[in-house]
Amino acid sequence: MIMRMGGYQRFVASDAFAEMIVAVKESDRGSMRGAAKWLDPPLREAMIVADAQSLWSDIRSEFQGSFGDMVYGDALPDDDEVLACLTLIGASLASV
Repeated sequence: MIMRMGGYQRFVASDAFAEMIVAVKESDRGSMRGAAKWLDPPLREAMIVADAQSLWSDIRSEFQGSFGDMVYGDALPDDDEVLACLTLIGASLASV
């Protein structure tokens, strides 16, 4: 999992990550007519980070089952690692 590399964790926790997210949203807004409707809500309210625990409990069996069968190399992250990753991303999106 890419977030196992410290450089990626530091980037996601940095102001540069938040700035990139804002730039991508504005680029999408400019290039996709009607995108404002789905770009307007704050990303921190997205279920994947706002309610990570609940969402993860709904999808973890699929992640560890048929999705996991397609993964090679590193082992799949355990529940705590996935939730820590989503928590980090959610915290970084709080300012966006």
